[in-house]
Amino acid sequence: MVQFKNSEHEKKYYSVLAKMKSTDAYHRAVAYLFTLDKDCAGHINDVFDFRGDAINPDGLHSGWQTGTSVKITRLA
Repeated sequence: MVQFKNSEHEKKYYSVLAKMKSTDAYHRAVAYLFTLDKDCAGHINDVFDFRGDAINPDGLHSGWQTGTSVKITRLA
């Protein structure tokens, strides 16, 4: 069973997961991590390339990144 931070986290998680090409364990983990932090969730297109179906490491250098969002991006 997935433990969400709050109902907003759960809602964003399912929204991002629906945009992904797969719902395997990898994609579920990435969606969970990126929606855990409001900054990553708000800039999901900077850190995840939905077309290429891959994490965008260049998103680490974006000006909106915070200490927490950098850690989450690296973890993902």
